[in-house]
Amino acid sequence: MLTEVLCCGPCTKRARSGEGGTIGRWLAWDPAILSQLSEAHEAMFPAILTRRRGVDRNIVRLLRDRTEGNTMVKVWRQIQENHVEEYLQRKDLYTTLLMTVLKPGGIVSALGHTFQAPPPQRELPSARLLRHAFLMAEANNVQDYRSQILSTFGTVLKMDSTKKVVKKLSGEGAGSAEWFTSIGNEHSQIVSFVLTCEESAEKLQPMCHGVMNRFRLANQPVPKILYVDCGCCRAQGRTAVETLFQPWVDNGMVVRLDIFHWIHRFDAAIRTESHSKYATFKSALAGAVLAYNRTDLELLIKAVRAKDLPALKCVSDEDVVRRYISREQLKHHVWRVTLGVQETFRLVHLAIEELKGPAGLDENGVSLFKTPEAIDEMWAAQQRHLECIQDPPDMNMYRVARSTTINNVDVPYYKCLRGNNSLEGFHKTLPNMIPGPHCAARPYQVYLISGIARWNSDRTSDAVFGGRGRRHRIYSAPLIDRLNTRCRQLFGESVEENFQAPADDIVNDGPSPEEEVVHPEQPDTGEADEAYHSDVEAHDDALDADLPHITLTSDETSTVHAPAFEDACSPNPLPGFQKLEMFCSLLVEIGLTEDKLSLTTEQRNRVLEAWNAVEEHDKQPQRFNQLYRTHWGNTLYCRTKRDDLVDAAVIQRVKMAKRYAPAQQDISAQNNRLMYTLVKLLWLRSPQGSHTSPEKSTILKVYERIQHCILVEDPVLCRAGIPLPKINIKTVRDFIRRQERLLNLHATKQPATITKTTSISYADLPPAPH
Repeated sequence: MLTEVLCCGPCTKRARSGEGGTIGRWLAWDPAILSQLSEAHEAMFPAILTRRRGVDRNIVRLLRDRTEGNTMVKVWRQIQENHVEEYLQRKDLYTTLLMTVLKPGGIVSALGHTFQAPPPQRELPSARLLRHAFLMAEANNVQDYRSQILSTFGTVLKMDSTKKVVKKLSGEGAGSAEWFTSIGNEHSQIVSFVLTCEESAEKLQPMCHGVMNRFRLANQPVPKILYVDCGCCRAQGRTAVETLFQPWVDNGMVVRLDIFHWIHRFDAAIRTESHSKYATFKSALAGAVLAYNRTDLELLIKAVRAKDLPALKCVSDEDVVRRYISREQLKHHVWRVTLGVQETFRLVHLAIEELKGPAGLDENGVSLFKTPEAIDEMWAAQQRHLECIQDPPDMNMYRVARSTTINNVDVPYYKCLRGNNSLEGFHKTLPNMIPGPHCAARPYQVYLISGIARWNSDRTSDAVFGGRGRRHRIYSAPLIDRLNTRCRQLFGESVEENFQAPADDIVNDGPSPEEEVVHPEQPDTGEADEAYHSDVEAHDDALDADLPHITLTSDETSTVHAPAFEDACSPNPLPGFQKLEMFCSLLVEIGLTEDKLSLTTEQRNRVLEAWNAVEEHDKQPQRFNQLYRTHWGNTLYCRTKRDDLVDAAVIQRVKMAKRYAPAQQDISAQNNRLMYTLVKLLWLRSPQGSHTSPEKSTILKVYERIQHCILVEDPVLCRAGIPLPKINIKTVRDFIRRQERLLNLHATKQPATITKTTSISYADLPPAPH
């Protein structure tokens, strides 16, 4: 790097006039010189300077994103690959040009001229140096990050602790902390955080007092509610949480227990989570505490009916909810309200009493609870928290994040303010903010503050209706503040309309940044910086009990049997099942005939007659779930000459489907009754499988024989439009596995308790704020 030497003018004049003194000289890239420039000119300096090296700012920017696996070693590998590839390509070009000169019979070849080899490639700096440069650059931004975090407020606060991220602390700071405690707001932003050696009121008191002081200095209203996972109430006197936030509690703030944690406290009295009645019990607890709002549910039912109004016109509301509304739609488009202490007590007591009897046994006669005394003791201990899990009166626990359209019907998309779920998600992402498995104390603080500031900035967009809170992905608050001020004065417009500058009186309060973060002037002597690999969560194979039959009555809550896994052969809300069953039986008879491909005239007429009798809604082919929708339009999936990505995606899907037919992903009565009935009859009527020909392979082979006989070999039936899509071994295996689990579940007595989705409230609620 080349630069110039700058001299002090007054010192030079005094030295030349004979007055004595030394002439001050500085390099032009010295921090003492750069700090005198404006922020815009200072940002033009292209490098981060260490003692002996300079690292390009573009490299440092690659290290900012705190996601899983984004470590210094990963970026160093990318840089090394790019440099080596560029060097070898230039060397290839150099040798190519020399070979054009070195032709047989030419002057150069005749003289035997020797060419000069290209200069060797320069050695790249190590990943440790890149890490050191990044920490130096981020340490200069700590004041900005700190001011952003200290300027975050809210009306609904959540407090929770975790241990996982603290385990990465190594070196001198190893063992100095055990808990990471954070306070979040209703937008999932982090208001404050602290690392402590124990989760006690004495250690958390400085953080809590600092948060209350910030709210007071910023003239922010007292939060209405604080959610915790423990310490919500006690038999006598104030709890530890109420003592920590005593000024706020005296001014009306209430402390509430997170419903999720309250429900999972019952796990201590349950034998195992793999029990077939475990999901039913948890669904009953959720339905006893929370109920769906009737008004929002009717609007969602109307939107789902609009997809196929003639076919769904004869289907009742409860069957629409059970069969056609997904769990995600209920979660995001329907309010849930608490039922009250007395109603919750009654419903939970009924569920426990019923599951203590035969309804709580699995197919082997094993009870769900360890002992009746264990669940009674747990229920007696949790009854005092029934008041703590209720919503405060006259308070909206939802806000409208945006408005979505389902089948041309506008429905609101809600964000729930209740509980600690947002903090749970933050704690899951938090370890990724510290790259590598271990980190020393100095860089640990820089990573933590910068990562949380970026997390809060990302959540700012969701805090504005429609997710339009931020137009530019930038995390420098001073830069946006300067541009907003100047652009309004010069052009009459702002860069970020929803940006709020950090408050100076809040930022200047408390310890200085130097006291919080030590400037990393010397490289860390810690462990090697390797990529961090998170643990993969195992998928739970327990049956869902959250999709039961819903009966909408005039009662406040509905108490019905829970045929969540009702067989399709039972009475069905859509007509024509017997006709469909007769048609599928004919196809099974054709498939079990192994020595013939062609059909007789009698067989063909019977199939046509049965197919014409099938209802129209059973003749429609199932729409496949677009799992790889984002891949279409990429040139990797067949090249197209279309400039429009939408047209290109359509052409690619047609080409790929012509070459590789997609297989049916899910065989269920809710999605496609024809395939469900056909595969189930094949499963029940196919011969017993052997080691050489397993049962799943036999079913698949018989189904393929039906496809060939109907869709290929018969000239009449191939034009009838019978939808027999492709299936594979995985499709059949998943179908059989689910049917066997249903058999085990229904072999026992089913409880008649209320469940999560059968709890419906008819109370009139105020509109949710946008």
